[in-house]
Amino acid sequence: MSRVQKSYLSKAPDFSYYAPINRQQEEFHASLARHRLLLGGYGGGKTYPSIHESGFHGIENPGHQFAVWRNNWDDCKNKIWPDYKDIFAEAGCIVRLDKTNLNMHIAAQRWNVYGDVARSLGLRPGSPAPLREDGTPAVNGAELDTRPCVFMFRPLSLERKKVGGYNLCGFHVDDPDSLRHYEMMAFLLSRLRDKKVIATRHIGIWTANYEGRDWLWNTFIKDREPGGDGPGFAYWWVKTTDNPTLKASFIEDQAAVHSEQWMKKYIYMEDVDKLDIGLIYHMLRKDKHNITDELYPKLKREGKLITQRLVIDVGNPCCVLHMGCSEEAIYVFGETYAHDWQTSDLAKCIKEKYWKQYGSFRNIIDPASAGKSFTSGTSPRAQLQREHRIVTIPAENEVLNGIRSVQDLLKSEIGVPRLYINWARCPKLIWEAERYHWRQPSDMDMDNPEYRPEPVKRHDHAMDCMRYGVADLRKYLKGIKGERANGIMEYREKMRTQLPFYKENKGMGGMSRREQMRKRSIMADVKRRRATEAAHG
Repeated sequence: MSRVQKSYLSKAPDFSYYAPINRQQEEFHASLARHRLLLGGYGGGKTYPSIHESGFHGIENPGHQFAVWRNNWDDCKNKIWPDYKDIFAEAGCIVRLDKTNLNMHIAAQRWNVYGDVARSLGLRPGSPAPLREDGTPAVNGAELDTRPCVFMFRPLSLERKKVGGYNLCGFHVDDPDSLRHYEMMAFLLSRLRDKKVIATRHIGIWTANYEGRDWLWNTFIKDREPGGDGPGFAYWWVKTTDNPTLKASFIEDQAAVHSEQWMKKYIYMEDVDKLDIGLIYHMLRKDKHNITDELYPKLKREGKLITQRLVIDVGNPCCVLHMGCSEEAIYVFGETYAHDWQTSDLAKCIKEKYWKQYGSFRNIIDPASAGKSFTSGTSPRAQLQREHRIVTIPAENEVLNGIRSVQDLLKSEIGVPRLYINWARCPKLIWEAERYHWRQPSDMDMDNPEYRPEPVKRHDHAMDCMRYGVADLRKYLKGIKGERANGIMEYREKMRTQLPFYKENKGMGGMSRREQMRKRSIMADVKRRRATEAAHG
């Protein structure tokens, strides 16, 4: 049973204390566009006006539901819920709070028409009544609806089927992870076409930072100028410097802890309309992610290199990446990039260039290599194993998840990067990364939210290899969520010292497989003999 706090209103909701602080906010509130996006810098003033616009809409739509979306439940509970609660409490419009289910009921009222009155006006029963300038109904028989409007705080990770019963008069999406939740975001666009909802109008309010721009750029910004009254999409760039309410030292404080590049992007919003909008790995920079030839022998000498991989793409051109990882980061040590190679050429490269110099290790290959060739009648993967004794393992090929993993490891604004590339030895990989873009969709409108983010399939062989390698190696990184959250070394130590199987087989580390099997057989015989002796006294 949910814990519900009730409070009784002593006055009508009052938002008169609020006033926009810049031109973008004024146009945002005045716009009649169904979907409105505030896209901008850190501290630019996006969430505060969007919450007020949501409140303006909620108090006009009694008996309806308004959804507030964040990426996960923790964000809903700890970030956006307190902001809404403080603002609505200041306006005096909270009727009750359901902290368990994260539902907030606010006071609302509206004149509606029903029955013969609605039919005579050509409206559906329950529709808003026409009003005079003083706010009174312009027709006789209108009834005042005073049911509260329910603000529901939900994560974008929620399954779509759990949203099917919502009757939304609008929603607010705050700082979405557009790559991870694009399907839910596109679904929300379509939900506002639900004719069963009788609202004054349907609105979608979006607020996002600079990094959330890829999906939103293709939906809102492509071929459009900032601002606009709709009826479909409108957007505004909000710079931090356009917020006059910030304290005088705010920008100086940020400059003291962030790089110049970060300040240009997230504070001054410089060159926001340039080429890196739509670029997938826009955060890749030589001064942050470059390594030299001296790092590999150093990692080997200090024993920090946990494992290595050869990652292979057998298309034309053929690409091979030499990758490895420590507990702190993943490294791309070198590449081979060649056109018109046969399987024999690839095998020769692997054996002479990599095995002789670095030793043999696990080989990851493009899953498409399992398909049969029209010329040879067999697959490249089978040829490598049968003719050249090179065993390969198909790579994990979840494209969007793989891209997201690479982006997470490249990010350097918050902490130290966890993916590094030898710039001098990987020129083709860098060349591809500088051209690796999201596919641009056809022109969109509010009735056609069909954009699904996917990369352009051109000049992407090295990009695919890097994605395969990261998907296979990221489990060894310390601090990555999952089975090996504390790093591979701690995981191995736990396996050796805590799990029953390893306790029983302690001391077998230096034995061959045949010796281990023999010892286990002896230990099993000893256990059976002891059990028999105990049973017979």
